[in-house]
Amino acid sequence: MDEDKLRITYVKAKELNQAHMVLTYFKTKRSVPLVLDNLITDIKPATQRNDLTPVYSFNGTGLWLAKSRGEGQRVGGSSRLSLWQDLEKRMQKQAEEATSE
Repeated sequence: MDEDKLRITYVKAKELNQAHMVLTYFKTKRSVPLVLDNLITDIKPATQRNDLTPVYSFNGTGLWLAKSRGEGQRVGGSSRLSLWQDLEKRMQKQAEEATSE
């Protein structure tokens, strides 16, 4: 799967009144993303997920602020998310330890 088509999207789950994360898939750069979410079983287009308010999305290459239900505005690289960088470092360390055993 092309990394540019997948993003982790930080949203506000309106009914729960709390922050939540979902996986979004963009068939093309301009398409409405599909939303994979553990709150509901159906995969739906973002335009049908009125229960979620997108805030920002990211993947290994970029960070986007949500301005609508589409791609949003790119505001930088994933290096702006320190927790994401920490996770990548821990995963790399575990992979190196597993191969050295």
